[in-house]
Amino acid sequence: MKRLLLLAALTLSGIVHAEKIAVSKTEVYFDNNENGKQTVDVFNLRPQNTTYFATRIQEVVNPEKGAKSALVELTDPVTAGLIVTPNKSAIRPHQGQSPVTIVNINPHLEKERVYRVDVKPVVGGVDSVSDAQLKVLLGYDILVHVQPDEPVFTYSVRHDGDDVYLTNTGNTHFVMLNGEQCDSRKRCATLPEWYLYPGVEARIPFDEDKQLARYRLIMRGQEPRNITLNKGGN
Repeated sequence: MKRLLLLAALTLSGIVHAEKIAVSKTEVYFDNNENGKQTVDVFNLRPQNTTYFATRIQEVVNPEKGAKSALVELTDPVTAGLIVTPNKSAIRPHQGQSPVTIVNINPHLEKERVYRVDVKPVVGGVDSVSDAQLKVLLGYDILVHVQPDEPVFTYSVRHDGDDVYLTNTGNTHFVMLNGEQCDSRKRCATLPEWYLYPGVEARIPFDEDKQLARYRLIMRGQEPRNITLNKGGN
């Protein structure tokens, strides 16, 4: 499955494939701004040949805007708060794979930072051509979440007619799962999942015959919360 950056949806786990490479995972988390490192393996899908790849760090400036958010390339580790090595590498024939190491060096954070680490195969040796000369092929994005030092798991609920709006009022994202909307006879319909960044509001419209909605809210490192939302605030 080719990787697309969809901040408003959950990312599927597992190995994903490009034309010449595969990566072992497409999301990385640093809970509570833990200064540590994580490794993503890059696999050579053409084991008889040498495959070259390059990496790049970009920050998702406004993750609450989803795919419309601006991206800013970061090259200074101090400003970035993130180190990714190597920036260029080669996987030799029969070597199989090569690790990419992601290191979080953020100091105190009051709000979650979100990055996109590009891993892309390139044409040409990593030592023989410059960045400007590298021909980039189809690659993948690794979404990196760095939680604040003290994650805050809060939300607010408001009603507008029969609709209910739930807003993330905390400082890091959470996910709304297992949503269902039920009528008085306990006949239920499934509701969509939400990936809620701070400041994002989820609208939950009620069908005419439905009376309540349920969701399970999940934030990493916190106890899940089960909520019930009543139609019209009743």
